[in-house]
Amino acid sequence: MRLRELAPYFLTVLSQVNRARVAKSRITEFLRSVSHAPQPAAVVAEIFARQVVTCSLTDKPQYIAGLRDIAARHPQIELPFIAWAPPPVRGTPNATEGA
Repeated sequence: MRLRELAPYFLTVLSQVNRARVAKSRITEFLRSVSHAPQPAAVVAEIFARQVVTCSLTDKPQYIAGLRDIAARHPQIELPFIAWAPPPVRGTPNATEGA
């Protein structure tokens, strides 16, 4: 898979501090756009998960949002620190009610 081969490049650009803002934005947009299929989504999740713990506060929200979207679209992909649970359907009793 070509995306996995490019992961070191993506990580290098996304890890630059106070540099390459346009490139970071384009790469992030590209990675989010290819995360609709399961295999690329797993690679993108690895990249975003690494960036969440190493990046600046400016970039962190977009990586967290990307991980959240991947978790919602692909629950079979294990993410290191996000446990996705779909919201409860209205009208069904909540398990914590009555306890």
